[in-house]
Amino acid sequence: MNFLAKLSMKKQIVSRPAMNMLHMMNCRTFYYPSNYPHLQQEPHLIAKRVIKCCGERLREVDRYRWDGIPITFKTNWKTENDEICVRTCIFIHDAIEREFCIDIDDKKILLCSIEEAFAFIMDEHNAV
Repeated sequence: MNFLAKLSMKKQIVSRPAMNMLHMMNCRTFYYPSNYPHLQQEPHLIAKRVIKCCGERLREVDRYRWDGIPITFKTNWKTENDEICVRTCIFIHDAIEREFCIDIDDKKILLCSIEEAFAFIMDEHNAV
């Protein structure tokens, strides 16, 4: 098969409507197939994803406060007076929404710790 024939075949494949719809779909999604083994049996992998994405965002947003501090399951982002830092909560909501392709209504809920974020994902989005 010559180069022009291959090129025309590629154009036909790409121009199909079904193929064009695949390009618009989101590649990273929270919902895995039912045969994916770790979701219900091993929720610690979801917790690791939450810790990783929250830790990256905390260090990105407030490097001086979070640099060198280990991010664990018990980490929270309240102030020294136990007040909620709304700015940090919104940044964390954004990171979790991007990582798990979910929507968190900021007017109704503020996630103030890794533990709360994990519980929210496991309770509200029970496709896991």
